[in-house]
Amino acid sequence: MLKRYSVAWFVVLTVGLSFATYFLPLPVVQRSLLVPILLVLIPTIVCISIVLLSEGTQGIRRLFSTIHGTWKWTLIGAGVGALLRVAVLITGILLGTSIQADLSSPGTAFVILATIPLAWFEELGWRRFALDRLLKSCSPLEASLLLGFPWALIHLVLLLPGMMSVGAPAIPQTLGLVALSVILTWAYVHSGGSLLAVTLLHGLQNGLVVINRGLGMAESTWLLMGVYVLFAVLLIVFDRQTFFSKTSRR
Repeated sequence: MLKRYSVAWFVVLTVGLSFATYFLPLPVVQRSLLVPILLVLIPTIVCISIVLLSEGTQGIRRLFSTIHGTWKWTLIGAGVGALLRVAVLITGILLGTSIQADLSSPGTAFVILATIPLAWFEELGWRRFALDRLLKSCSPLEASLLLGFPWALIHLVLLLPGMMSVGAPAIPQTLGLVALSVILTWAYVHSGGSLLAVTLLHGLQNGLVVINRGLGMAESTWLLMGVYVLFAVLLIVFDRQTFFSKTSRR
């Protein structure tokens, strides 16, 4: 049953353990930093445990024998991640918000670079393990939505008291992350299942938050949601063949 329902087990365990991290007796001062780090490690720990128990060491080797895809799609993944944040910046400027591309703050380069390996831990679980399996029976659009909502649900932990995103509205954050799931699925399918491509897309759009400074938490969340949802809808409209095909990863 563990192998047959591996994706369902992965989602239930990852969501449950993610919310449980909020209640761990962590130091108050470091709590807002330690909880997010644990959240990105949980998908990797869960998927490795499921694969080891259901498929053994051969399954672990398959899990880590990442299909890199072409360099073209690796670069496209990185470019799309950067483009999303640039689009948020341009939209914010056009709407007359106080958004600004501030790259002068100390630690900016570290923030950008650190988000890439952190994104890898999430993507190994959510895309390499779960998405890859769902694509054997679901269309990319179905798979991206089935995983997008629980993935977005986990991020609600960051909105709880004492966390880094407290004050952000839950609905636009959820919709923005579901849209990002659609975008990541598109990149994963087109890249031939490249973990590197989706990691760079995910990591750079996270790290380049530094060019979207100057906004309040609520204002930033709504703006990001609008841009990401629009981008995802455009991908679905103009690449319908990819999103509605059920043979993309069989």
